[in-house]
Order: sequence, then structure tokens, then C-alpha cells
Amino acid sequence: MAMNNVIDLDKKLSLTKNVRVAGKEYSIQISDEVDKALSFLTNLDMPYQMFELQSKADLLEGDGTDVPTLEQYHKFTESELNKTRDSAFEALDKVFGEGEGQRIYEYYNKSTKAVMTIIDILQEELGEVMKQRNDTAKKHYNNKNKNRNDNRNNNKNNNKK
Repeated sequence: MAMNNVIDLDKKLSLTKNVRVAGKEYSIQISDEVDKALSFLTNLDMPYQMFELQSKADLLEGDGTDVPTLEQYHKFTESELNKTRDSAFEALDKVFGEGEGQRIYEYYNKSTKAVMTIIDILQEELGEVMKQRNDTAKKHYNNKNKNRNDNRNNNKNNNKK
């Protein structure tokens, strides 16, 4: 009987995850590009937009003598929400393909909150895949080193006899 001596690292280190979102299934290749798209949005773009939002709100309020109207606040808030949504679309387009951010948004009744929730869940799930791959590698190396140490101890014991 032939013995299969091939260690399938491709299978052990598979960085493809199937995801179903907005009625469509995608195979996502976990890569620096995907990680960067999600990380930049949540760790850089969103905090910066929040900082910028506060700065613009302070400017809108001015020195207190010229109080903005409710309509000015509405336009300001809508403009900032559109920027947030557009940033989310860009991230989803990088992960799922061109135009998919807009499609997903429309599927979920044009809800920016739903889109941002999808991004959070996606980032969490893909992070978990990477953690599992890392744990698999650690177990492999720990077992390999344990077996090597056991063999050394057995050899020492055999040499003493």
C-alpha cells in the first residue's frame, strides 16, 4: 500500500472564507489588502471622521453669537453620514468587489448602520480565522518539539542501559 507523504500546507493554511451577505455568497481571500481595507476603515478612517466631525461642529456653532439653524444642522449631519457611508462602501468594494458596497447597502434597506455592523462582524470573523490558523501552527510546532524532546529523552535512557 502506497503511503501519502504529502503534507498539505495549503489545506492547513487556507486563507479563504466563504461569506454569505445580502443574499449572495462570496469566497474571500484573506490578504493584506482585505485586512487593510477593514482595518483602515475601523481604526483610521472612522476615528478621523469623528475628530473631523467634532471640529466641524465646533465651527458650525461658531462663537455662539450666530446660532446655526436646524436646517444647517440637518445638512451638516447628512453630509457627514454620507462620508461615513462612502468610506464603508469603499471598504466593502475592496473585500467583495466593485459596486458591492452599494448593493449590500440597498439590500439592507439603505441602512448605514447595517453596513457598519457587517464590517464589524466581518473583521471579527476574519480575525478569528487568522487566530485559528495561528493556534494550529502553534499546536503543530509544540507537538513537533514535544516529540523531539521525548525522542531525545528515550535515546538518553536507552544509552544508560
